[in-house]
Order: sequence, then C-alpha cells, then structure tokens
Amino acid sequence: MLLDTIYQKLHEQSVCESGYEFSVRYLGKSRSYYSVLKARKEEPSIEALSTLEISLKNTSAIFSDRHPVLTRTRITLQQLSDEVKTYREKRSNDLLAHIE
Repeated sequence: MLLDTIYQKLHEQSVCESGYEFSVRYLGKSRSYYSVLKARKEEPSIEALSTLEISLKNTSAIFSDRHPVLTRTRITLQQLSDEVKTYREKRSNDLLAHIE
C-alpha cells in the first residue's frame, strides 16, 4: 500500500514519529485512520490523498536549507508528494470511469 511506503519514508527521515501523527498531520483524519486502513486493507479516501499531497509539499518547504541532509529530506518529500498526486489522479479517474 502506498501509505505504508510513505509513512516508512517519513519515519526514516524523522519527519513523522507515529502512525497517529501520520493520520492527523498528513492525512487530515482521526488518530486511528491509518491503522484502521491497514487493518481492513482499504485504500485511503481521495480527500485524504489530497491532504497528504499538500501536507508533503508544505513540509518539504521547511527543509529548504542548503545543508545536504535537509536538502535530501526536501527532495524526498517532494518526490513523495508527486507519487501521491499521480496515485490520486489515477484513483479519481478510475472512480469517474466506474460512475459513467
């Protein structure tokens, strides 16, 4: 699941400390949202994906320093935001195609 990969990368970069924080700060949902998705093996809502995309972009702006470690974190966050955007667009298009 894309969210697992993103959470792991954020955790490795010390940008996010827990699944609870990920749910609230990056997905804009309740503390248990991410753990419920994992337990039920469900995909996140389009709204949560949009929030995640924007949160990753906004967080990347914090790491605009010229220090190599901060630059690497900024680039990682921007790449993750792009991945989420691509995934969100695909999911949205799939949902629209299913409706029509």
